[in-house]
Amino acid sequence: ILEGVEAKEKERVWVKLQTQGDLDDNRLIDGVTGEKTIYKKRGNNDPLFGSIQQKPKRLIFLMDVSSSMAHFNGADRRLDRMVATCVMIMESFIGFSYKYDYSIIGHDGESSCIEFVKFGKP
Repeated sequence: ILEGVEAKEKERVWVKLQTQGDLDDNRLIDGVTGEKTIYKKRGNNDPLFGSIQQKPKRLIFLMDVSSSMAHFNGADRRLDRMVATCVMIMESFIGFSYKYDYSIIGHDGESSCIEFVKFGKP
């Protein structure tokens, strides 16, 4: 799945020489002379097929590291499952640093951003 994902690097641009849309300020004189293609519209600039992804996708994984995770771990092993999930996430991105950049942060009752894995430093 990770290998097959491609970045969509579509950029919205003004498509000029349209017969309807927003009036193109640069074509006002042409409109006075009778030209019909004096409008512009917003459209997508499609990348070339097979083009290389320029920047990696940035993903943030947020983990609950509150004291309740440790407190209820004996009952339902939620902390153990979360740790296993973190390990699975880190192992799955090995070899994909050119395509993905990820960060793992945690939150508890006192702090909203505890960095475990920083972007670019897995």
